[in-house]
Amino acid sequence: MAELNQADIDRLQSAIEAMLSGDARTKEAPAAQLADIKTFFCKYWETVKKVLEFIAGKIGEPVASVIRGLIAIGDTAHKLIC
Repeated sequence: MAELNQADIDRLQSAIEAMLSGDARTKEAPAAQLADIKTFFCKYWETVKKVLEFIAGKIGEPVASVIRGLIAIGDTAHKLIC
């Protein structure tokens, strides 16, 4: 299972803070940010998928169905962009 290192956590936290604050950096380089998001998604999708599958197995319907739908969407996105 892939794990986030401190540098990954710091980058993710900075990106989230920038998005929430409307930081100008988020407006200046959208292509670079999309590349980072793509890399992050492709790197961690399988781990996220396993966590979602675990959660779906532990909770009841209809939430489990929604999570399974998210997994299906994530699998399709992963096949298309990674």
